[in-house]
Amino acid sequence: MRARSLTARALLAAVLHAGGFTAAQACQCRPLSRSQAIATMAIVVKVRVQAILAPGDPYKAGETTVSLRVLDRIKGRTARIVTVSTPASGMACGLNFVAGDELTLGLSPHAGSFWANSCMFIP
Repeated sequence: MRARSLTARALLAAVLHAGGFTAAQACQCRPLSRSQAIATMAIVVKVRVQAILAPGDPYKAGETTVSLRVLDRIKGRTARIVTVSTPASGMACGLNFVAGDELTLGLSPHAGSFWANSCMFIP
């Protein structure tokens, strides 16, 4: 049984590495309820994606930067329009922003703007 588990892990590591990622880089979010997620974050907002300002390449290390319109401030304070960066790759927990989409997520201050990743998405 242990050999099968090690083989599965080795196969997963090979697949991830072939895509330019190591197993340590694979996105793993701790499952939280909505109330738990909100409690753990300093800023939580409902937003609409205004524009993709700088799309990242999901096959390389890098970031995607977007402009978001804040529709509702659930927790914390922000301007009505915020700039948010996220990893370009879903393997690195990046969010796949689409103009016009509405979502609720936590934001972390980052270099004069904000940072978010898929672990900060609030269902």
